[in-house]
Amino acid sequence: MQIITLNPSDYVLSGKVREGETDVRVICDTETAGFTVTLPDLLMAINKQFTFYNVPESGAGDVVTVQCVTGQIINDNQTSFTVHPFEVSEIVSDKRKRWVTAGGVIVETGRVTDTPYNVGAFDSDIFCDTDGNSILVNLPVGTNGRKLRIINCGTSDNDVTVAPNGSELLTGVNESSPLGDKSVIILTYEPTEGWW
Repeated sequence: MQIITLNPSDYVLSGKVREGETDVRVICDTETAGFTVTLPDLLMAINKQFTFYNVPESGAGDVVTVQCVTGQIINDNQTSFTVHPFEVSEIVSDKRKRWVTAGGVIVETGRVTDTPYNVGAFDSDIFCDTDGNSILVNLPVGTNGRKLRIINCGTSDNDVTVAPNGSELLTGVNESSPLGDKSVIILTYEPTEGWW
């Protein structure tokens, strides 16, 4: 496996893939801007798998466009595809010498006992064990369509306090919201309305 990191000022994949490497992970930092990545020529990439991770270092990030070289296609009829912030997409060169994609969203489930907890780029389900203390959960900068589920799995009358980022809204107001024992809040972010 080879890991390559790209960003808006260094996004050329050509020449960076080791000869004979079949599993290439491409980390795309779109914190400041989106960019386009061109796949290697299929003749040079037979039986290779590329996994593109759109991981802005901070902020909402932008789109990465993955395209093939002129004259080659992806999935029989495309010349490119996009990878949105916090998503992952895989592309492989198959035996018929064509590119084939598969995709999904990067998510993690975790258990939290310490406070404060800053929600990470890949967090999806956050289990907060408040039996030892109350926990402050700081939401990240919102990204359109991002979903989070925060669970207070404690039983000791300690709250989880969910705090919005900066001036963003949480259920219509720019205020923290408490979450009692054995409670769950499921949030989705929309740029105008905030977290609901």
